[in-house]
Amino acid sequence: MEKGIRKLIIYHHTGDPMYVKKTDEIKKEIVEVAEKTEIQWLIGEDTGKEFFMRKFTMKPGGSMPKHYHNNYDHEQYLLKGKLELGLGDEVFQVKAGNVVYIPENVVHWYRNIGEEDVEFLCLIPKRKEYHMEKVE
Repeated sequence: MEKGIRKLIIYHHTGDPMYVKKTDEIKKEIVEVAEKTEIQWLIGEDTGKEFFMRKFTMKPGGSMPKHYHNNYDHEQYLLKGKLELGLGDEVFQVKAGNVVYIPENVVHWYRNIGEEDVEFLCLIPKRKEYHMEKVE
């Protein structure tokens, strides 16, 4: 069954489509403001009704600069690797299996401190516009 599945669309009783996708078939994009980091929109504009799900992959030595978002919070789940994560004035060591909640307007940053790729899921509410403000 696995070899023939590309995208399975099933319609819920509400008429909304439900999807099954293979992540290795979803386009990876370079995160321009980050170092050695890619993003995949697992649940995006085509499938998300209330929220979007993104998967970030950060290579060893990769990082994302200090920034904040003034119009949404986000929830994250670390799938693989270990990160140094700055939240406000605190720094945390985050590893696979950890969950992170970042409220809107909280300055945060990431750095891969391991020898393997870091992979994490990031859920955000659906918005017409997304704002990211870098902090020096």
